[in-house]
Amino acid sequence: MFTNSTRNLDESMNDDALFVLEDSEPSYGLNRSATAGGRRDSGANNNTEDMRPSSVVMLRQTNQFDENGANVQGGDEKPSWWENTSHSQPKSCTEIIQALIHVSILVAVPLAILLGAYYSDNQILPYVYSFFVAFASYEFAWVAYRVRVHVFLPFKLYQKQTSRDIYTQIMAYSVDLQTCAVTPLAERFLSGHKVLSACLFGVLGGAISLVVCLLLSLELFPMAYIVMSIALLFICAALSPNLPDAVAMALRYVYFFVASLNVVLMLQQPAQAIERDHEVVGLNPFSLALIAVSLLLINRVLSSKEIMESMVQALLDMAGLLYISCVATVLNSFSLSPIVVFGKVSSSTGSNGDEETQSSSNYSVLLAFFVIVWSADLGRFLTEKFLKFIDFPWNHAIAKRVSSRQNVETLIGALAGGVIATLVVADYVDFRSNKNVVACLTAVAVVLSHATKLFLLSLKKIAKMSSSGSTLASVGGGVLDHMDTLLFMAVVFCPFFERHADV
Repeated sequence: MFTNSTRNLDESMNDDALFVLEDSEPSYGLNRSATAGGRRDSGANNNTEDMRPSSVVMLRQTNQFDENGANVQGGDEKPSWWENTSHSQPKSCTEIIQALIHVSILVAVPLAILLGAYYSDNQILPYVYSFFVAFASYEFAWVAYRVRVHVFLPFKLYQKQTSRDIYTQIMAYSVDLQTCAVTPLAERFLSGHKVLSACLFGVLGGAISLVVCLLLSLELFPMAYIVMSIALLFICAALSPNLPDAVAMALRYVYFFVASLNVVLMLQQPAQAIERDHEVVGLNPFSLALIAVSLLLINRVLSSKEIMESMVQALLDMAGLLYISCVATVLNSFSLSPIVVFGKVSSSTGSNGDEETQSSSNYSVLLAFFVIVWSADLGRFLTEKFLKFIDFPWNHAIAKRVSSRQNVETLIGALAGGVIATLVVADYVDFRSNKNVVACLTAVAVVLSHATKLFLLSLKKIAKMSSSGSTLASVGGGVLDHMDTLLFMAVVFCPFFERHADV
């Protein structure tokens, strides 16, 4: 184990390393170049001292300077096309093809989900949301961990302690950035293959959940959803930074899983799905959120050695739970609405007790919400790529201290994508309201969602991360980078649909 950890440490000291150790011989108050270059410069260099101690530990600022000498503070503050002072050069054929491939992938993903939802009566949607939430929670665990490292390590290094203690702390943090919760078992049994070990944990969790579902005699659809969710939970928890972060990640995802399980089980009972007082799972989202918050606080109190560090980590856990709770709120709000039925024909009970058949639109409101959110993010992404491709010279940043890439230009692209998608899906989904009103709500939600992006960008800037992960590396960043649009869009849309559910 020690050999593999040492190898990971050596790899971490390359260009992507967080810390640099520089050892130099003591100069005894004189500049070495002065004594080696002769006595004629001794008068000028007698007072020149090498201020570096024999062992200096420096926090390295990743990507601190670009090729033009501009100061870059890491994270999302890489030089954008607006800040590039070099002359515009014609794009090569490879760059054009690569840009087209990225755009095609980003367009193909929602189209594939739309086709799958259409031919499966929208029953594929819970699987899609579960996949996104699992990896978003995993990515947020790493963002929060790196924020904690960058915030608290400088304070620890300034404390009065020996050089050996400082060296030990630096080594521990450097190794931790290259390891995860499953690393000790992976190094012991699988030669350090962390992903393979996490997948084996996922298979184990899925097998256990399958046995439990068979004992409970569940239907095929909820059984498949439970097995997939538990497998994703074990995989993402195993790849979390450490055991306490794995527990926090698992608690966030379990909250979403329990909240969404009510929707999944209702799919097998369409006649009861429209009853607002009927819930398969007896806990409402608010009660689940309180339980999740309590367990997260207990986890940090028991696992952290320092009070201040545990409190900061607990606040970050609350922020991560806020992202997950938005998706759960969307699912529960739509599940309680009579206009939300995953099939193409919904059933409702009239006042005389007879079952009336109500013709539903081709797509549910849940699918429409997914299309609107993805289209808004797609509009922002395509606008950013297009402006970069043509070397657009202007940039009107919303919050320049946080990021120059969140600007008025990309906001206009997101507004266009969201509003156009709303007007299109309004012809297929019965919103029970004028589509122009829904389009205005979409515009308000898109504007508010940019505030959420600025919050996540602030965390990534502190953590010195350009993206939350590499799950969707082909289309830019991780799942959390695209899913953060849900936050304020859910806040705007859910009360609207709950209000019109009674119409």
